[in-house]
Amino acid sequence: MRKTILLLTILILLSSATALADIREPTYNPITKDYRPLYNFSYDVFKELPNFPKDFWLKKHLFDTQQIPASRLTPEYYLQPELIPGWFNWCNKTYGDNNPHMTGMYGINIYPSRFDVFNMQINDTVNISTLLYTSFGVELYQGAKIIPKYDNESIKITLLKPETNIFLLKPTYPYFNSEWCTIVEYQIQLLKPGNHTIELYEEKPPTVIDNNWKNKYRAMYTSGGSILGLQIPKMKIFIHAYQGEEKNEDNEDMKSIAHFDNGLLMFILFLISSLIILMWSLHVRRKKKENKT
Repeated sequence: MRKTILLLTILILLSSATALADIREPTYNPITKDYRPLYNFSYDVFKELPNFPKDFWLKKHLFDTQQIPASRLTPEYYLQPELIPGWFNWCNKTYGDNNPHMTGMYGINIYPSRFDVFNMQINDTVNISTLLYTSFGVELYQGAKIIPKYDNESIKITLLKPETNIFLLKPTYPYFNSEWCTIVEYQIQLLKPGNHTIELYEEKPPTVIDNNWKNKYRAMYTSGGSILGLQIPKMKIFIHAYQGEEKNEDNEDMKSIAHFDNGLLMFILFLISSLIILMWSLHVRRKKKENKT
């Protein structure tokens, strides 16, 4: 029994260490005087962005694994392009001095772009937040209207943040505008039982607003993106309704832990295993003292 407990403790510790090892170590950058990674192109690319935080990679890990929502990120985190998947695959091709510049006229994305909400029951609500941002290497201002498409008899959706669903997305080339990325948050309420899908699409802004931006930014403005881009959803939310007949208190919080991540689980198991080791060592010491007496 003792050997089994010890073996389980060792396995838990090793699993915890592996999960924590996946998080990139921060390295001080003497050029930018913060913890931004080293690049072979000008750091003017980031000149309008906040300083790069020391704990950025830990926060990114928590965000990527949906242990924290976008709504809990502050600008010094969500404005860093390193937060977006694929950045390191494209940054040198787009901003590198020794490479052909891969720039574009338009490009709007959302991250995360998929959510699964489990065990929702009638009148339950859940908040979903995500990042709406300009693609890398886009030189123009972009006007867009983001609209959710869903069964409004079964689901009610309220935009919590920002106050409007009409956006002016700022350029990311030749440098990142300080407003290139923003947080969008919705509240979803289930009105009828069943599984449902919500899709977010991009549309052109209303004509009056679109014309105002065209007059202001002239050749530096665009809207509408590509025909294909307007037909493909930017984000999907899948509602998985609770299948039981009665509300169970054990399932009440399942909506909020649907994305419970192995990293967090390993951390909790690490704490538990540490307590087990402490209790075991105290037990051994007490036994030794009893044997001496």
